[in-house]
Amino acid sequence: IAQLLSWRSLGFRGSPAWPLVPIPFILWRLVQLSRGAAIFTAAGAPWIFPALLQGVLLPFWAMALFGHVLLWPALYKWPLENFSLSTPVGPVPANPLSQIDTGGERMLEELEQTTQERDRLQMRANNLRRMDPRRGGGRQSEASS
Repeated sequence: IAQLLSWRSLGFRGSPAWPLVPIPFILWRLVQLSRGAAIFTAAGAPWIFPALLQGVLLPFWAMALFGHVLLWPALYKWPLENFSLSTPVGPVPANPLSQIDTGGERMLEELEQTTQERDRLQMRANNLRRMDPRRGGGRQSEASS
């Protein structure tokens, strides 16, 4: 229950750490199984109980831990470009990578606008230089020649 509550609270807040929640719980299960097998052996229980704990349940939870680590690319959507895979467990993070604005398109638009403004100002400056009477341009110098 604690694992599910932790999972849901981190996931609904949009935390990127929500796929990591099962790891401490699985590690604690592995510790409990090892201790339980040692207690059964020390108490002189029939061999089937420690064998069950060490031979079946302990490898199962170890594989569950390993399998969860192997699921990280799917949980974090690392290899996906179209982001169509829904996560197999837990909620989707609040800001999936497809919604993150890198600013590339916006920067290109701003660059285009800035380039157009520069060209417009350059043309205006050239026109003002031609009309400047001190430089010999403009209508007064044309009238005097």
